[in-house]
Amino acid sequence: MKIEIDNGRIFLDGKETIDPVLIGYAVLDYAENSVVDLSTLKQKYHDYIKTRNHRKTIEREMLIDLIISKNLTTPQKLAVEAKKINISQATCYNVFAFLKETGIADFSSSWN
Repeated sequence: MKIEIDNGRIFLDGKETIDPVLIGYAVLDYAENSVVDLSTLKQKYHDYIKTRNHRKTIEREMLIDLIISKNLTTPQKLAVEAKKINISQATCYNVFAFLKETGIADFSSSWN
C-alpha cells in the first residue's frame, strides 16, 4: 500500500480514506518496508564532521553506535535506549535532526 498525506487528507493507493484500520495497516507496511542504510552511517558522520571542523562529542558517538547496533530509526526508540546510559531525549532528537539536516542519513520516512 502506498500512503500519501495531502492537506490533511489521507490517500491509500491514490484513493482518499478515513478508515483508521486501513491507515494503520498502510503506516505499518510503510515502516516495515522503509530502508535506512546504517552500514555506512558512522563513516559518513566522521567524514562530515572532519571536513567541516565540527566538534566530536562522546554523546553523539554513543548514540550513533546505538542507532547502528540496535537498528534504531526513530528518535523515540533511541531515547528509550539512551535513557539507560543517561543521555537525554532532547539529545536523541538533536542527533536525528543533525543526521537528517546534514544529509548523512534520511530518516524522514521513519519519523517527523
